[in-house]
Formats: sequence, C-alpha cells, structure tokens
Amino acid sequence: VGVRNRSQADIKDGKSVRECLEEEKIFFASHPTYRLLPPHLVGVSSLVDKLTKVLFRHIKNFLPEIKREIGAKMRVVLDRLQELGEGVPLESAERAQLLWTAITDYVEIFKNTIRGKYDKRLQMYFDHQKDITGGSQIRTIFNELLEEFTERNVTEDISDYEIDLAIRLHEGDSLPGFPSPDTFEYLILPYLKRIQSPVMECL
Repeated sequence: VGVRNRSQADIKDGKSVRECLEEEKIFFASHPTYRLLPPHLVGVSSLVDKLTKVLFRHIKNFLPEIKREIGAKMRVVLDRLQELGEGVPLESAERAQLLWTAITDYVEIFKNTIRGKYDKRLQMYFDHQKDITGGSQIRTIFNELLEEFTERNVTEDISDYEIDLAIRLHEGDSLPGFPSPDTFEYLILPYLKRIQSPVMECL
C-alpha cells in the first residue's frame, strides 16, 4: 500500500494529521500515475484497514491455542489451590481446628510413607523412578548402619557353659526341651544394646 508520509516541514509548520490525510487524498487523486491505481492500494486509511485485517486474522488463528494454554495453566493453579486448601480462618476456634487437621494429615502421610503405602499428596515431591522413599529408604539406612552387626555371628562369643547356665537360671516351670523366652532375652540383650546407638542415630 502506497502512502504519503507527514514530512518534517509539515511538523514544523504545525500541520495536523487530519490536514495531512486530506492532502494525501488530493495527492493520489491528482497524480497522473497513482490516480489510476485501485483505491485500496493507496492511502493511510487503506493501509490501516489492511493491517487491521491482518491483525484480526492473526488473533483469530492463535486465540484458540492461547485459550487452551490459559485453561491448562488455570487447571494447574486450581489444583494447587485445592491442595493448599482454604485460607487461614479468622476465628481462633477455626484456627485450632485447622492446625489439628494439618497435624493429623502430616501424621497420616508419615505413617503411609513408612509403610510404603501410596499417597497422592506425596507424589509431587519425589521422582519415583530415581528416589527411594518411605519404608524402603528407612530400611536402606538401617541396613547401612547395622551392616557390621548383622554380618557377625551373635553366638560366637557365647560359650556352651553360658548357654546351659542361662537355661537353668530361667527354666522356672517351663517344660523340658522348651527353653523360656527369658533365656533368649538374657543371652541376646547385651548384643542388642550394642546396636542401640546406630539405631537411635537412624531415628
């Protein structure tokens, strides 16, 4: 589209845009070459009309995709807001109830994690293809801390005499051939005390 721009001289003379547009119409209408062209190929008004149509088509083509993106982002935000729950209540009784609910949820999630039970509320925090979580993670830590103890034969330091003595000390009224559980506890308890420190460290 051909246009006749507003010159620097027009600006210095204080000529308005309206006056420049009128002069442009006269220029194209009286020019020996330009006056033969179709009206939609010359003039600022034709250029504005054409650019408006181009912009409209562009918006029309891309608006559905923009709406889809906005809708997807809104769903993400709404899901997040639903996870966060309602805002903090103003009443003290409602605040106490909210705190109690949060503590209860935390305890429940913690229990589910230890048991290895699926809990949707935890899925956003872990990459389950890479991370070992919950009870599996606790078991892994226990195994690492207790490795030096579990690979050792517990009874190698206990003599037959000590075992026989423990049986006689705790046999009480138990049937012959069925040692009392107290015997086992008496013999193993010192060994269990050795792993108390790493177990507490794990916890």
